[in-house]
Amino acid sequence: MRKRDGLTMHGHGSTLKICEGCIVLQRYLKDVYVFFCRKYPGKGAIVVASYPIPSWSNTRTALRPGNKEARQCKCMGEEIWLDSRTVYIGHKEPPPGAEAYIPQRYPDNRIVSSKYTSWNFIPKNLFEQFRRIANFYFLAIFLVQLIIDTPTSPVTSGLPLFFVITVTAIKQGYEDWLRHKADCSINECPVDVVQQGKVVRTQSHKLRVGDIVMVREDETFPCDLILLSSSRHDGTCYVTTASLDGESSHKTYYAVQDTVAFRTEREVDSLHATIECEQPQPDLYKFVGRINIYKDREEPLARPLGAENLLLRGATLKNTQHIYAVAVYTGMETKMALNYQSKSQKRSAVEKYN
Repeated sequence: MRKRDGLTMHGHGSTLKICEGCIVLQRYLKDVYVFFCRKYPGKGAIVVASYPIPSWSNTRTALRPGNKEARQCKCMGEEIWLDSRTVYIGHKEPPPGAEAYIPQRYPDNRIVSSKYTSWNFIPKNLFEQFRRIANFYFLAIFLVQLIIDTPTSPVTSGLPLFFVITVTAIKQGYEDWLRHKADCSINECPVDVVQQGKVVRTQSHKLRVGDIVMVREDETFPCDLILLSSSRHDGTCYVTTASLDGESSHKTYYAVQDTVAFRTEREVDSLHATIECEQPQPDLYKFVGRINIYKDREEPLARPLGAENLLLRGATLKNTQHIYAVAVYTGMETKMALNYQSKSQKRSAVEKYN
């Protein structure tokens, strides 16, 4: 860790912390962008302005108290931490001299909600069952009757215990088999991906971060996506998130104005851009990032991205013929998967107390 100009820097490719309530996304010393955020009730900090800083020498000047944008910052000195990832749209390398191409490995789009596998079912299930006080007590009684000569037969305590353990294991095994079956149907769901200017149908679990996906009306988003364009001329789309937060009303999401014009498969496939965004986190209403659009040999156009640009897995497209979007979070890194409750065994209040 090192400090410079009053900022705390945590290595290359990470984000900086500014105690003045601003978020800084930094990749290289000559490419620094400041995102000013404002505090809104119930929504947290939302980006309201952004602009690049040519070099570190201008950082303190840009953040001086008299700066117009700095006066708009209402984060009350809150320290905001953010880690970042780079997504190459369509898996295209940036132009020569733009930035170093550093391919990153991300998980596939496979969803796993099951608890057991074929090889760990017996030991894991037995361990969880004998964590119960009643089962452990009867197991101890059964072992004592086997070791010590007692007037009662070990069968009187062993047989009921064996019956309870067996029935419970069969029940939990069947429920987990249903989870495996549901996961398989979700992971094999057909998805349209744009490849080489054409729409190719593939399975959901084969999606990768950076793939350009085409979603049609009434279809569910297969992963967390950044909206690039839609069939609507203004680049908007309508989405229902009833399966995520219970709200059945239609919500409006927006594409960046610089990508709205890419309306066909060939045009979207010709898009040369990268996305820098935060690492996966479970908050459904929070997202911070930026998109860098490369045109010829000019400097890249940097545009901020927020929660209004992010289409969440599990939501459904409504009243829009189709959209084009790029995958940024897949599989168990999607916000829906991060909000899964742990599949722990149910226990009574008495057992929890003990």
